[in-house]
Amino acid sequence: KAPGNGTIRLSWVLPSDAAGVRVVRLATQGTAARKTIYQGSATHVTDHGLKNGVRYHYLVTDFDQAGNTSAVGESAIPTASTLRPLTGTVVQAPPRLTWKQVKGADYYNVQLYKGKRKILSAWPHGAHLALPLKWHYRGKHRRLAKGVYRWYVWPGYGERAAHRYGNRIGGSSFRYRSQPK
Repeated sequence: KAPGNGTIRLSWVLPSDAAGVRVVRLATQGTAARKTIYQGSATHVTDHGLKNGVRYHYLVTDFDQAGNTSAVGESAIPTASTLRPLTGTVVQAPPRLTWKQVKGADYYNVQLYKGKRKILSAWPHGAHLALPLKWHYRGKHRRLAKGVYRWYVWPGYGERAAHRYGNRIGGSSFRYRSQPK
């Protein structure tokens, strides 16, 4: 699932014997009816016209020629935020932090915190930063470890040494849970 501005994109992998899939948006805040938003054999659908900040629940059901079914539930909250990963996302690999590009910005300042401690400050030129698994910051070895991280980003203008930053673009958080070995 991938929430967007007034949208939620759902994707799935169909079993080899599946004849199709049905995606139903279940009753949500302020609505009493279920709504089938897709039926067919595709592997994704985007639900449009949703209200940002409201949690939507879906039931994705695949079916075969004999009428056997298998269903899975999903939920997501659409958001106008351009920051990814979205607040509270659980990741099992170092995430790629992304944000909306600011016109005229020469670079960005990204700050990463674990608890109250700043553990990384980086200055990428594009509107993204692929976090490494290990890095050095202020003379110390750091690594992404299990836990909750917060990050913030500001646009920078001119030479980095001039310390000319615009208003904060925003901030988000993620929970890192390393892959099982």
